[in-house]
Amino acid sequence: MAKITRIFEASIEEQGDYIFTPSGVVLLLHNGNFLIYSESARHNFLRRTCMRHGWDDLVEGVREQGLYVRIRDVTNDVQKRLDPDTWSVEAVLDTWYSQNPRQLFFLQRYSSSPSQTNIPPR
Repeated sequence: MAKITRIFEASIEEQGDYIFTPSGVVLLLHNGNFLIYSESARHNFLRRTCMRHGWDDLVEGVREQGLYVRIRDVTNDVQKRLDPDTWSVEAVLDTWYSQNPRQLFFLQRYSSSPSQTNIPPR
């Protein structure tokens, strides 16, 4: 697999809402391709949005099908927690999921980290 060069968190603002909700993680690869990890219902929407718009436009935010989508570069945040030489899809997703498991619940299926929702009560 090609090396991961940038990591983005994709957020969507629903119509009539004023809060961006994290909805996916986009991994930009060295060969120019990208991978999206999101809720199943959002995957095709985010993929189509990323294919239609440039990365700089996505960082600024774009309107797609009545929704406002933007990506936030979190590469530096991940680098602080995980050595880039050890980056793999699994390691990056696990590291990012562990930062905020409640909002990034859609990454749980890729993660080996326990979250507050799956820790048994004491």
